[in-house]
Amino acid sequence: MEITKITDDNIAFFKPVIPDSLLMRSTLCLGAVHNGTACGVLLADVGEKDAELLWFFVDEKHRNMGCGELLMSAFTSMTDELSIPLGFFTLNEAESTSTFVSFLEAKTGFVREFDDVGRLLSFRLSSVDTNILKGADKTDIRPLSSILSREEHMIRDILNQTFGVTVTDEEFSSWKSSGLSFVRVRDNKVCSFILVRLADSSRYELVNVDYIYDSNNDIKSLLGLISTVQQQTGELDLPPNTKIQTVSLSNVITELLDKLTDGEMTDKGNLTVWTRRKR
Repeated sequence: MEITKITDDNIAFFKPVIPDSLLMRSTLCLGAVHNGTACGVLLADVGEKDAELLWFFVDEKHRNMGCGELLMSAFTSMTDELSIPLGFFTLNEAESTSTFVSFLEAKTGFVREFDDVGRLLSFRLSSVDTNILKGADKTDIRPLSSILSREEHMIRDILNQTFGVTVTDEEFSSWKSSGLSFVRVRDNKVCSFILVRLADSSRYELVNVDYIYDSNNDIKSLLGLISTVQQQTGELDLPPNTKIQTVSLSNVITELLDKLTDGEMTDKGNLTVWTRRKR
């Protein structure tokens, strides 16, 4: 088993198991090779203060052979050598990820720091009941791409204060460029928004609703945002089987989406945050 850095020279070898959307964010890409076969990949965004693990994959045929441990060891060794104090990632914990959780607890040095940061929800675009969207409040909604600089600062402040995140310029640009992100501004204040990324792949179509927010958790206001996005998916000609994925931080959003999809929404598990700090 060999661990190698993924570069422009060898990326074609590993690309079948790498999501395109994450590759764009990755500054460190590691691949595992066994007998001439690409059997594992680790992608991370490494900065000066922290390193975020974005993608960790080991081919099913090569599990329990030490591949995952070698990939993770190479990652943590590199971040330690760079004196990066914090490594972290978010994981949806469900039955399907229980083996990975056991691996994390036993062999990586990562610990579960936050037990509950939301529920990961998924549904198909075709399952949205457009009748429920009728009468939604769509007033004062504008594309994110048209907002003023001060309005962007307001959104960043809300994300920091309400969700506890500081977003990068690249992330904000991905929301703007998706064509599916919208904001409502009233009395010169941002009162609600929906921030969406598109993930393109030859294997699937995926829309990530990263954040949906209304200052009053008003149902008609939230439905207005969703209705605007749903209408725009038609303009972008997204196929009906497009998968929508989002994180819900409140029962209001979870119940709303469950009703909106007539129970076809899938709860993919509880999101947790794992960290590893340099000793």
